[in-house]
Amino acid sequence: MDYLYQSALGFHKFFALAAAILTIIYLIFTQLKIDAAAEFCPRKEALNPAASAPQAENLKQKSRSGLRFLRRIRLFLPIYYATLAALIISGSVMLPVLRFDLSFKIYFMAVGSLAMIALSAASFKRLKIAYLSQNFAPYQRKMRLILGLNLAIILIASVI
Repeated sequence: MDYLYQSALGFHKFFALAAAILTIIYLIFTQLKIDAAAEFCPRKEALNPAASAPQAENLKQKSRSGLRFLRRIRLFLPIYYATLAALIISGSVMLPVLRFDLSFKIYFMAVGSLAMIALSAASFKRLKIAYLSQNFAPYQRKMRLILGLNLAIILIASVI
């Protein structure tokens, strides 16, 4: 049992470090600038068939840059979520070895992992809203807060 605990603890520490690094990378990805032409464009304008040719070209450019931003984040999210899942699973593997002796640290890590799942769901919802409205500035502000909370949870749980 001691070997199982030591190997699971090693994996758990690795995934905690990987989750912290990936959270920082995710924060960088969400804060990268979108092209200057891709500033706020209401959805009504994007769907307006009576738009003149220069306006239509400008709307296409806005849509392309928004799609690039969205694609970059959506390609990164499976890696990020898989790391969070591996972190949770490696922690839950250690619980039977500890005979489910729950201490403050374990409670904090369990509540922290649930909070990270909820924050991840909120961030994905914000991403959908930002894409549909083609307004990414509020999304970027919210992601600073959400990913800052995720990083704080990871760092506090690692120190405890």
